[in-house]
Amino acid sequence: MLRKLLTFTAASLLLSFSASAQDSCSSLSVEMTPQADGLYDLLVVEITDSEPNRPTWLLGGLSNKPTTIAYSPSLILNVELSIPVLNAYLGLTNELGNYEQSYNVPPNIDLTLYVQAITLDYERIDNGLMNFSFCTSNPLTVEM
Repeated sequence: MLRKLLTFTAASLLLSFSASAQDSCSSLSVEMTPQADGLYDLLVVEITDSEPNRPTWLLGGLSNKPTTIAYSPSLILNVELSIPVLNAYLGLTNELGNYEQSYNVPPNIDLTLYVQAITLDYERIDNGLMNFSFCTSNPLTVEM
């Protein structure tokens, strides 16, 4: 519930501020490793060279068809995946603009997921408004 409220609030704020789009500027790697016990696979998500100390999401779609999401007339996100079915907030990047996290996932899901990392960058500009932009990663295909 809180997550939906924060997402709605952030989206509402984006509509009232200056914004710009940004080309791919970070690197995403996703690695699946089967565990010895066979109960889970280890999924490691790593993002490098993104904006430091900024909120980051992992988006996933069922195809690699490009999608455009317009948050406002001046803040447009272009991703190399279908309309996202996965929208996972990962947290903040570190002071170097990197993020790494491991997850246990069930093995053999029999799913192909197209993923891309998105980092939201922002700064206050001279007139007191906020300038927002996206840092997107390379798109990847993950076989689960």
